[in-house]
Amino acid sequence: MMDKASEVAQSAKDSIADAGGVMMAEAQGAAEAVKNATGMNNKSS
Repeated sequence: MMDKASEVAQSAKDSIADAGGVMMAEAQGAAEAVKNATGMNNKSS
């Protein structure tokens, strides 16, 4: 019984970690998009 509970807990942790990673990546992408739109990320200048 305890094994099943720990499996479920681990699975939930993994799901949360994956969602967090996706959110971080999306936030990073949004920050890059803003930099590009404002010209702050213009490497040629």
